Amino acid sequence: MSLKNLYIASLEPNAGSLIVSMGIAELLKSRVNKLAFFKPIITDSSITDNDIDFMLQHFNLDQEIDHCYGLELTEVEALLSTGQENVIIERLLEQYHKLESRYDFILIQGLDQASFAQTLSYNFNHIIAKNLQAPYVSVISGKDKPYEHLYHEVSLEKVSLKNRAWSISLFLSIVWMKKIITHLYVNIKTRRFPHFLCTKLMN
Repeated sequence: MSLKNLYIASLEPNAGSLIVSMGIAELLKSRVNKLAFFKPIITDSSITDNDIDFMLQHFNLDQEIDHCYGLELTEVEALLSTGQENVIIERLLEQYHKLESRYDFILIQGLDQASFAQTLSYNFNHIIAKNLQAPYVSVISGKDKPYEHLYHEVSLEKVSLKNRAWSISLFLSIVWMKKIITHLYVNIKTRRFPHFLCTKLMN
């Protein structure tokens, strides 16, 4: 069975998730007939989500904006606070399956972990990706971070992915983007997902 989706997310804002999404979409656009972009959680549906707006326009995706996201962050946090994680997953799956029936590949971009309430002790993106059965790409920024801090951050992320029973973890770099994105696509096609560490070192 060929791969149908990919989940991209970062731990912090401005780490480069959109740039990684752009690079992968550029490759996929010429290889799949119908490509969709999906953000399971957005901050506010009453204002335009810049990432969704950019991806729809730049890649001329055949999607309505209302079909590009699942839930608002306030809804998610309210449900989590009352222990209703299963309701969140059910509603996200419902929205996701609408896209799955119409598109060949769904590129998923998670909300950065720092946007969630500080009381959330785990990366909810990992849970969503697992339920969507999507390989997970973790984008980690290395800008202005000492090596020891970056190493610790990557190590924690790998442990978290492992503990969430998600065996696929890719740590991408935005330096040498063309080479790494090409390498990623080859691994997507062959379903080989080696672990490799990359960091965003660009200014």
